[in-house]
Amino acid sequence: MRTIKYLLLLSSFGAATAFGQTITWTAATNPHIVQGTYTVPTGQTLVMEPGVIVQIQPNSTLLVYGTVIANGTTTSHVTITGADNYSASIDAKGALNFAFTDVKAKVVPDDNGVLLFSDCTFSSNGTVFNGTVIQATGTRAPYLQLDRCAFTGDGTFASASLYLAYATVVLRDTSFTNASYCSVSPGYLFVDNVTSDGSTQFGLNLGSDSDLFIDNVSVTNASYAGLQLSGDTRNGTNVLIGTNVTLEGNEFPIHLTTAGLYAGSSVPVTGNVNNAIHVSEFAGVGGHWPKFGIPYYNDGAPLTVSVLLRIDPGVTINMAPFLHERHWLRRWDARLRHAGRTHPFPTRQRSSKLV
Repeated sequence: MRTIKYLLLLSSFGAATAFGQTITWTAATNPHIVQGTYTVPTGQTLVMEPGVIVQIQPNSTLLVYGTVIANGTTTSHVTITGADNYSASIDAKGALNFAFTDVKAKVVPDDNGVLLFSDCTFSSNGTVFNGTVIQATGTRAPYLQLDRCAFTGDGTFASASLYLAYATVVLRDTSFTNASYCSVSPGYLFVDNVTSDGSTQFGLNLGSDSDLFIDNVSVTNASYAGLQLSGDTRNGTNVLIGTNVTLEGNEFPIHLTTAGLYAGSSVPVTGNVNNAIHVSEFAGVGGHWPKFGIPYYNDGAPLTVSVLLRIDPGVTINMAPFLHERHWLRRWDARLRHAGRTHPFPTRQRSSKLV
């Protein structure tokens, strides 16, 4: 009896593990069902030919240490579907190279992962999400490159989206529509020709431990800010917004969280629901607040202001009722007065209005 159980165990393991140098899945044997954990080991390759359909069941994972190549074409896409948006996933610890693939399953970029997507669509459960990031010693952060891709939402907060932290991301010629959103913070970023329309959250949430240049992007009709920007709380991070940036129809054009702006940034003064730069609790920890044609506005929490924040003369900061600056600013005032110096910050206006 023990021998039979042992043989059955080996048989079950073999069905869930890709042995051999190259495994090829064809459309003729559709659908390819992942039940449990199907592992592509290091040094081995799984090839999905045009027209292949993959179905990942609940509590199941396509676990990639080696390489998975999805060879879709313009007329015959590869389709990968997950049964839900939390327990059915592709876990990429190795390499993914997807072309003309309809991704409808959660993709998890893991340590050491290299993920290349070209001409792909993300919809249904197809969120790219690396969750709680705990990078192991001796590993590297994931690298992602998306070219000519589209994230198409279903109009809800559960829409397929790009949500990453501590990753290197190249994002080119890619769109986010119908409640999909993009969040890469913190990360190393290159963004070019990216559009967002109709997000139920922010349009693009971008953050880095170093300064950023953002240009050739368009964010329209986001429920929150068009651009949400964050940076390094230790040294202060600033973002330069180029002239080829469209921010229209959003709740605010920009929301700053632990980041500032370069004075040469192109900040729209009209065209959004609230024509102001939205700042939140830790937005004043560091960076630069130059004078633009609109005020800065805080309505969410007491504003923490540190000595790393530079506010230019003539800047208007509107505070919602019952909000205040935290003690960091008051202690700084006390030190300045003790040294016989004047207050470096302009007088703040307290107003419930945004204009």
